[in-house]
Amino acid sequence: MTSTPEKPTLAQEGVGEFGKFYAFVKDALNDDAVRAQVFSDLGIDPASVPSNAPRMDSAAQIEGIELYRKTVNPDKEAFLERIADLKELYAAVRAIIEAANVGGAETTEEVVHRAFRLMSLHYLRVRLPVLFWLGQASGFIEESFSIDRIPDPVGKGFVSVGERKRSSGGSADLRRAACG
Repeated sequence: MTSTPEKPTLAQEGVGEFGKFYAFVKDALNDDAVRAQVFSDLGIDPASVPSNAPRMDSAAQIEGIELYRKTVNPDKEAFLERIADLKELYAAVRAIIEAANVGGAETTEEVVHRAFRLMSLHYLRVRLPVLFWLGQASGFIEESFSIDRIPDPVGKGFVSVGERKRSSGGSADLRRAACG
């Protein structure tokens, strides 16, 4: 007799995806070359980051999150423990940014926000390229309409030419102006 394994709950899948994201961030920020590029992309001189800046030593949290994702019927306490792990992972990333001494609390908060935005976009680009490119196309289209890069529909252009023609006295005036 075979029993079908239970599917992970939405909470397990959600926490698991955040765990995968933090594993990706950990690998990126623990690699010196990638870390320097991330800081450069954030507008921070990588040379200003101390060589003894903290590393993400978070294998235990990531393993705990993966175990939680695979557990059948985890309890509420296990969920709360994994949320605590996610908070620790966030704090580890924040500590790396704070080590760069980018300024006051507000500046650090903004750089942390930008770092997470940069890393999440890169994560989507690598893991779900179709979703990333759909988002890029949507952003381009939205921007194009908001700054009038894409003109009004063609029919409106013909109507406005006709209105100008009527207000200027008709086609005879246009012919005289052209010949004139």
